[in-house]
Amino acid sequence: GFDAPVALVASYRSDDLHRRHPLRRQVAVWARMTGVERMQVEPLGRADVRRLVQQLHPDPLPEEQVRDIVGRAEGNAFFVEELVGATRSRTGRIPEDLAELLLVRLENLDDSAVTVVRAAAVAGRRVSHAALSAVVGLEPADLDSAVRDAVEGHVLVPSGDDFYRFRHALLAEAVYDDLLPGERTTLHAAYAKALQDGSATGTAAELARHARLAKDYATALTASLRAGDDARGVGGAEEAAQHYLQALELWSDTRLPDDQQPKDLDYPRLVGLVSDALIAAGHPARALGVVREQLAHLPEDATDSVRGQLLGTLAFSLAMTESEEDPLDVTTEAVGLVPDEPTNARAKVLAVHARMLA
Repeated sequence: GFDAPVALVASYRSDDLHRRHPLRRQVAVWARMTGVERMQVEPLGRADVRRLVQQLHPDPLPEEQVRDIVGRAEGNAFFVEELVGATRSRTGRIPEDLAELLLVRLENLDDSAVTVVRAAAVAGRRVSHAALSAVVGLEPADLDSAVRDAVEGHVLVPSGDDFYRFRHALLAEAVYDDLLPGERTTLHAAYAKALQDGSATGTAAELARHARLAKDYATALTASLRAGDDARGVGGAEEAAQHYLQALELWSDTRLPDDQQPKDLDYPRLVGLVSDALIAAGHPARALGVVREQLAHLPEDATDSVRGQLLGTLAFSLAMTESEEDPLDVTTEAVGLVPDEPTNARAKVLAVHARMLA
């Protein structure tokens, strides 16, 4: 016995108690005993995470990097410490020691559950049951059993109707990074196919991501354009700019054959979409930089009409910035390059020229 009152304090991580963990049943017994108080410690709030980042890294980090740490750590102090330490490597990937610790959770899952978790990681933080069903190729009963194993193993959690998400965003990253390159490509291709044939539902942005990572650049380009149009339609200029920039990068890097390029889009119009979206998002200087870069790297076989249209876009970008270059001189050159014919290209260049004259 004890000569004075004694309090015993024991702590454990609830996330680590998979369904077969021996402590799980014992904790349930203790919780029903008189004199035992069970306290749930919630994750740190965003403000507390920021304070912790500041203490761990006294030299100020860029705000974008701080936001990234806050979002990925999800209030877990250990994750915060590891991510702050990883800022020095500048790779953007999870530290190897942390990744190994996270992947231990998969050791208690059966093979089918591991297959499901890997497929879910390729989908992102959140995945629908329909998408998993289309991608992993398991029978419905086997898929249900595998998902239940992943949920009880504290890897996935149900999220809304027909959806699952990873308990921790970093766990999804660790699983994704652990995949072999061929495995990633195959799974991304399977998701892209499911989104295209209707087996799963998703946004154009999701299709663009999966098609790009599956190296289906023609589909990725078309989907990126549609995603940009969708974002622009709801006033999301910043998001639209990112999607259009992705489309421009695909166009420039892959040089798709003519029969794989979107029929209702030409290169000058794509550059114009990027410029307009960046200006609408409040980045006129960046829009100007993008157009200048495209002009500087025009292919040798580019026609005078293409150059003239890009110069028209350049003039509009110049007018939105404090530049010493006269936009009127640029549009005058553009009008001389685009053939004097009743085409959309001629109409657009004349419209910009008229605006500069006014």
